[in-house]
Amino acid sequence: MNTNRRVAVVAAAISLAFGSAAISTLAAEPIGDVTINGDTYPLTGFSVEAGADGGIQLNVTAEGTVAEPEPEPEPEPEPEPEPEPEPEPEPTPSECGAVPADVNVQSALDWSSTPSTKLYDIPRGKTLSFPLTSTSNPGYSGRVEIAPATDTGDVTREIWFSRCPSDQYTRMLDGRLCGITASDTGAFAWRQEDDGRRCYLGTNEQWYLNVRARDCDRAECGSYLSFRDNGRP
Repeated sequence: MNTNRRVAVVAAAISLAFGSAAISTLAAEPIGDVTINGDTYPLTGFSVEAGADGGIQLNVTAEGTVAEPEPEPEPEPEPEPEPEPEPEPEPTPSECGAVPADVNVQSALDWSSTPSTKLYDIPRGKTLSFPLTSTSNPGYSGRVEIAPATDTGDVTREIWFSRCPSDQYTRMLDGRLCGITASDTGAFAWRQEDDGRRCYLGTNEQWYLNVRARDCDRAECGSYLSFRDNGRP
């Protein structure tokens, strides 16, 4: 059956439906195609019925199974966001940084037992830097003295407190005498309580005591370093 004939049969069936209750046909072979819900199936029959309200109802018979429309998938619940990990604290860089090449850091001074005098050989072009920690008693006080060894009286020496090894020499620290320059014997006083006059070290604080033979013209220049205190660390 060609396409024109299929159309004619359907048209005749529809025209006859006005005069009869129903007309139907059923073919052994498909007589065409029908599209249902967007899917195409072989058409094997149809019927035309007169509706009670005077309208026309066209029924078709097709081979195959009309697929039920697939239900829309339920939206998957959004996963709860994972809590962001707390950032690891960044390591605190050393306040002093790298020790300069011309500085020799020495063993720490026992600041609770300072009375002593010791000879130190200071290499030419070097600074000896002694770490120390002030004690917890604000009333602790004393003095630092420096003196030349034999045959080095012509050498200028610098001795000073600083927060880091061999921070640049400064005679005054916060307006107080915390260092001296001497070619002979020299001294300055310190205290762990702020009295507005002496070098103020505070309590439980890290310091460095630095000593340098500024114009040493030999391999090393000897210097006597002496500590005196009030006996109340």
